[in-house]
Amino acid sequence: MIIGFLVSNVNEFDDEIQAVLNKFSSHIQEKAVTSTLYLAHQTREFLNFNKSEHNISAIVYHTTKDPQYEIDKIDYLLLQLIANNARMPVTEIADYLKTTPRIVQYRLRELERKKIILAYKAHVDSKKLGRVFCKAIIYLGTCPPARLQEFMKYASSMEGTIWPQRVLGSWDFELDFELENYDRFQESIFELKENFPDLVRNHEFCIMSKEFKLDLFPGAKPSLLKSPNYRDFG
Repeated sequence: MIIGFLVSNVNEFDDEIQAVLNKFSSHIQEKAVTSTLYLAHQTREFLNFNKSEHNISAIVYHTTKDPQYEIDKIDYLLLQLIANNARMPVTEIADYLKTTPRIVQYRLRELERKKIILAYKAHVDSKKLGRVFCKAIIYLGTCPPARLQEFMKYASSMEGTIWPQRVLGSWDFELDFELENYDRFQESIFELKENFPDLVRNHEFCIMSKEFKLDLFPGAKPSLLKSPNYRDFG
């Protein structure tokens, strides 16, 4: 199992880990802990049927150097609502928050400008699209910062990459793929090692059998979309 936590500091992280260990220690034989330094989300290129357009865009979701912003009660309630209702019409959001559509639009633009809201995205079941979800766990050797940036840029641009992460902990980099089959995953790992033999010390991998959609904001409201044509986006 791979479990992610969204916490305010390392002490809170440790409290959560200890709570899990205290409750399920008899079921846990080993554990490893990492802290994410950089996390990005890649566009799913295989969903682009216009093959003439080759445009990979990375949306950075988290780095440890992100600026911190204070938000007021309206912003907080807005984020709680749209975490699972991002396609709700502005008029319905305004009704729910007891404010005006103009204020909602302004608040959304400001949250996007401050990069508190980074994207509106679907939770995709890759297996139903004929893809396998694989994770490469990569151990890196010592290298100059410029070489590390080159590695991160290359890894993030590889076919099928969706969650490139630089981490601090037992290993150094995680690279999630959605690919046609396991052979293509093996080829991708070989390609990475072949291009960065000075940097990739070792690697492990795991096959993801199921991924759960998480509420990425504390106290997120459940889906309240009225129309059956809407989908649960976050």
